[in-house]
Amino acid sequence: MPPSDRPIFVVGCPRSGTTLFRTMLHAHPSIALPPETRYMISMYWRRTEYGDLRDPKARQALATAIVDDPETRFRFVGVDRQTVIDEIMAEGTTLGSAFGVVLRAYARKFGKPRWGDKRPAYYAFIDELDHLFPDAQFIHLVRDPRACVESLKRQEWYPDEAGPCLAAWVHAVRSARRSGTTAGPSRYLEVRYEDLVSDPEGTSRKVCEFLEDPFSEEMIRPELITDQVNPAHYEQRRQIQEGVNTATVEAWATRLPPDEIALVDRVARRWMQEFGYAPSPAAGKASTFQVLDVTRMHLGFRRRLYERRRVDRRRFAYADNPVAARLTSEEQRLAAIPRQPTSADRLLRAVRPVVGPPTRPVRKAINNVRWHIRNRGKDTAGST
Repeated sequence: MPPSDRPIFVVGCPRSGTTLFRTMLHAHPSIALPPETRYMISMYWRRTEYGDLRDPKARQALATAIVDDPETRFRFVGVDRQTVIDEIMAEGTTLGSAFGVVLRAYARKFGKPRWGDKRPAYYAFIDELDHLFPDAQFIHLVRDPRACVESLKRQEWYPDEAGPCLAAWVHAVRSARRSGTTAGPSRYLEVRYEDLVSDPEGTSRKVCEFLEDPFSEEMIRPELITDQVNPAHYEQRRQIQEGVNTATVEAWATRLPPDEIALVDRVARRWMQEFGYAPSPAAGKASTFQVLDVTRMHLGFRRRLYERRRVDRRRFAYADNPVAARLTSEEQRLAAIPRQPTSADRLLRAVRPVVGPPTRPVRKAINNVRWHIRNRGKDTAGST
């Protein structure tokens, strides 16, 4: 059997150990995952701005945006800018192909056939990654919510409160599980962080079996390559240099106040049971107002994700140009199968036939009329 070339994506709540896991995967002789990139999510949602990528001008605009916008973190990938632009111009006729060219170029730098990406925020982007890479495999790294909350609170880029941190964890596991269930067991795998650090070889063997790649001993020694594949500013780089260990697994027990431990136990109880996390016997008492506040935040995350996907389904149904990549052997096979609009697609086209760029002429005209009606008196007063 030839080596697999299917893309791999690592997802998980922030501070779940995804950087360690990504480094372990990168140590495999067939797999290369770059430092966290930031172009796929935002550019996917704004893809109508670039137009049909079968047009060379559209491909040029997208390629330039990927390699030159500092927000994309292309500089951390460490591949030649012009080479990537040339490859996108040659093969990036779909959004997935253009995105995949960057990741493939990174893997080629190490002489490896399998490529992909790691970003915690992908937990709410699995459905979209499935559109882009229909043969991709997803690995969801799950960590004890108390450990995630404690670690998130210490980050400058996150609120120093347990509520938002807990809401993010619940949203992460719920979103990833829901999308992963749809993808199926051959494409979606859940791995507990605690299992990864307590039994790195056994867990790595399980991961390799899922990926259909042979296990490599190099995976359990990420400290040997962390300086080569992680940027110097990564806080996790120093931690990985110490090797895979369980030093931080139970650190939350002495760092989180009892009432915050109780809050996690109460809100995340169902998910903790599913993932095998026992509640703390020394937990304090969480107030009903705290529980309601976390629930409100979590439902807000869900609602915003649903709204984005609701609009995206209309765009996806209406678009005549596909987004799926055509880089791997399986992607090319799938691309050769003519895509027939589903009954839902045809219904969406009939009910809402125009879903394209953000500028909606009918809504814009209505808002323009409303503005003139509201300001008619002011205009008259100003002219007298």
